[in-house]
Amino acid sequence: MVFKNKIYVSGKITGLTYMEASRLFQKAETKLLAQGLEVVNPFKLSPLCMTEREGGKPHWTDHMRADIIELCRCNEIYMMEGWENSKGANIERQLAIDLGMNVIYEKTEVIGLKIIGA
Repeated sequence: MVFKNKIYVSGKITGLTYMEASRLFQKAETKLLAQGLEVVNPFKLSPLCMTEREGGKPHWTDHMRADIIELCRCNEIYMMEGWENSKGANIERQLAIDLGMNVIYEKTEVIGLKIIGA
């Protein structure tokens, strides 16, 4: 089920410290909430499944599976600055485009990209 004005926040997590990623995603979430949107912050999601890799910690693929489920329940995606350097964010963006979602870019000065719905 897709909800009106529900937006998924996408951006780089891998390679950042927990605190850095948390702060950046919270900042984006706060900005979007102030606009009256229902926000899905994947940084706050728990993977639905856990692998035995990495000592029982969720693997990147576990996070992506959980995130994609929530992305599909949205009708927009918000691409945080630096998304281009994230394998996961690129996957999420392409899926959103393929599903006909509105794509909003935090940084609209990206050259060579079509800004959809901005």
